[in-house]
Amino acid sequence: MKLAANIKPCLLQDHPRYQEVAAQGLFIRDSEQDRPECSVFWDDEGSHLDFTHPQAVRWWQENVTRQLLEKGIDATWNDNNEYEVWDGEARCHGFGQPIAIKHIRPVMPLLMMRASMEAQQQFAPDKRPYLISRSGCAGMQRYVQTWSGDNRTSWQTLRYNIRIGLGMSLSGLYNVGHDVGGFSGEKPDAELFVRWVQNGVMHLRFTIHSWNDDHTVNEPWMYPEVTPMIREAIRLRYRLMPYLYTMAWQASAQDEPMLRPTFLYHEQDPRGWQENDNFMLGRDLLVASVVEQGARQREVYLPHNGRAGMTGTAASGLPVVSRLRWMRRSIVCRC
Repeated sequence: MKLAANIKPCLLQDHPRYQEVAAQGLFIRDSEQDRPECSVFWDDEGSHLDFTHPQAVRWWQENVTRQLLEKGIDATWNDNNEYEVWDGEARCHGFGQPIAIKHIRPVMPLLMMRASMEAQQQFAPDKRPYLISRSGCAGMQRYVQTWSGDNRTSWQTLRYNIRIGLGMSLSGLYNVGHDVGGFSGEKPDAELFVRWVQNGVMHLRFTIHSWNDDHTVNEPWMYPEVTPMIREAIRLRYRLMPYLYTMAWQASAQDEPMLRPTFLYHEQDPRGWQENDNFMLGRDLLVASVVEQGARQREVYLPHNGRAGMTGTAASGLPVVSRLRWMRRSIVCRC
């Protein structure tokens, strides 16, 4: 089992090392008073580390190494790093050129994740570092895997997470996924949970993650009656692992998104541009997830790609209707 520690860039006022960090001047500074900025964070107030200060970067890396890596934790989950500093004029070190946080807010999580990555690389130079970050800006794909944030349990979320993932992929964030089953709200019922898992296994980040309002926890075995279907979907993911690995390499080396709208490789087909719930997984797989409650069949349109040797139905672009047993896995079509 590999562990990824959830770490945050804000120290609450009662943190045992808050005064130590404050004395070294490693927090973002208040715009009007000579003290660390203070913002609401979780259920208290705290101060944010200033990753434009070289000493703050060193402090962070030393503690990531000593408190996590040396104790056998392999990876860092850089979380709650939106830098919601309420004082927009709060002062950052700026690597020697002071600047207000409002001008570089998206850069801070980028610097945070880079500091974490460098610590992991220095500790284990022969291992490929694995990191996660909730927030960031352009360039974060060089360092981390990310996801669409804290979603809410509903059929609508399942459907529109697909669109969010495609938008992220077209924006250069290739290594993405969603909280399977929904992060907040009531726990999903058995049907919704199965459909969410079937869709989730087709993303590079597949994580069942929740903080349900009813104090339950989403787990693969939460509904014994559908556990075989969950297991089947996860087994499919493992069979696809070499394909997913190849796509990850192509994304890194050739800037090819892993999740692709149907028009990306079928721009000559007008129907490929119409809004739909399907997406391409790499160049060769069409994923058509079931995203409607009670659905026992759905229409799957196979885009015309202009290649010879296709069946008449696929080549002519006619719809294909596939009948599904209740809660079978998502359709995966060669195209």
